[in-house]
Amino acid sequence: MKKVVFNSEQLASLGREELLDQINNHEVSLLTSIGAKELLDEMDSVGFLSRTLVRFIALQKDDSKLRKRACKVIRLFAPAKLIKEYPRNEGAVVVGFNHPSLGEIFRLICLGFEAYPDKPFYFPINIPWYGTLTPVIPILKRGGLYVTPMITPSTEKKLKAKFEGDEAKLKSIQSYKVAFERIYMKLAKECADNKGVLVVAPSATRQAKVFPTPEAERGEGHIHPTMTLLAHRVCPKEDNDAMFLPVTVFEPKLNDRKVNLFKMYHIEPCEPFSGKEVYQITKDKEKSFDFLFLKRINDVYKQKAKYE
Repeated sequence: MKKVVFNSEQLASLGREELLDQINNHEVSLLTSIGAKELLDEMDSVGFLSRTLVRFIALQKDDSKLRKRACKVIRLFAPAKLIKEYPRNEGAVVVGFNHPSLGEIFRLICLGFEAYPDKPFYFPINIPWYGTLTPVIPILKRGGLYVTPMITPSTEKKLKAKFEGDEAKLKSIQSYKVAFERIYMKLAKECADNKGVLVVAPSATRQAKVFPTPEAERGEGHIHPTMTLLAHRVCPKEDNDAMFLPVTVFEPKLNDRKVNLFKMYHIEPCEPFSGKEVYQITKDKEKSFDFLFLKRINDVYKQKAKYE
């Protein structure tokens, strides 16, 4: 189906759920419609790889065997070594990881499927990559993988630079960003209700270090409260059975920001936070939880030299 290019007024007339439906049904491209198709084009190669992979996996017609086939296929081109086992949990699991590249996404999906084979998975994805995946979203759902679009800080920065001076366009971009974030928070609540697995990069964008700045690493600088916001949806009361799991990604030494085909990643789950711990830390709406969460990842990441 050929995508429709909406003008600003048509886009503005859509509610956030209707907009997402239009995108998911492969009927409209948000980036193309707002005049930023080049951001979509940047993901052409990764998008093509992702769609081809998903369609190849979907040759397995038995949905109950899709995850096993997915893991077998992914390991061929995106190898990863799990340093220690993921901890088990009956309730929801929120997996947060450092995000040096796109490569860990494939590997974390594979390892997650193996660790939690019966849980639904939820994954926020940057809108340029998401826009390339819309044709295969029904297949992802067959495997119990539910994705949702986000306008990440890096994409927002590019859009602001492109449309600098166009206040109407910048205002509309901000409205889409907020709309997607609200859908994301709704999905987090759904994940908690379904005792699923939510996989998220707290940085919301690829970056070489765990903490965005040296000040943040010392507990002094700004850290976006990603995990705190999720905690309020997943652990709204003390009596909950959720688990927040920091996971450290050790990327290969000779790597880039993309998929790093056939290169070995090392993945190490850190000490988890119980849902009760998370509630106690975040109940007064303090933002210290994000620092504590990233610190567990960073403390393990300091061992990086062992895996290079």
